[in-house]
Amino acid sequence: MQALPSQTLLKNKILDLKQALFFNDSYAVLRFPISIINVLHVDDADQIWFMVNRPSQQLSEFEKEFRARLSLYKKGKDFFLDIAGKACLVTDPEEINHADGIDEATKKLAMTSMVLIRMSKRNVKYYVIEKPVQWPVLPKFTLRPSAFVKSLQDIVKNVIPVFQSH
Repeated sequence: MQALPSQTLLKNKILDLKQALFFNDSYAVLRFPISIINVLHVDDADQIWFMVNRPSQQLSEFEKEFRARLSLYKKGKDFFLDIAGKACLVTDPEEINHADGIDEATKKLAMTSMVLIRMSKRNVKYYVIEKPVQWPVLPKFTLRPSAFVKSLQDIVKNVIPVFQSH
């Protein structure tokens, strides 16, 4: 685990990775399942905005605020992030309409088939993935059958008679 980058750099790293696994760490009976999410926006208050599929149950049955985690990783990147904090359901149409950094199509989805969530960061872990050591590639020696046969013939002609004479 590395030292945390500055808030601006951390925001850029989150937006660079973009996708995460979302974990609802609540102890409630009814909670959101583990989901793959796309980060929509990181606001000036360092809250991460994303959406999950709307459950079949009424949203009023779910906790409005709960503990949650995000694990951000992208293949080919030399770092990944684990973020824990408090997630809040954004269900008020007025709040959805005034959310900065989220386009109109996403706002419509948040009111119909998806649930908009904003998450404040409490604990951020930044990991650097060490690149494996690149060993030099040795040239491959291939022995053609004809060369192999010639070398065996040479051994039979020249080497074996020397051993037999002693």
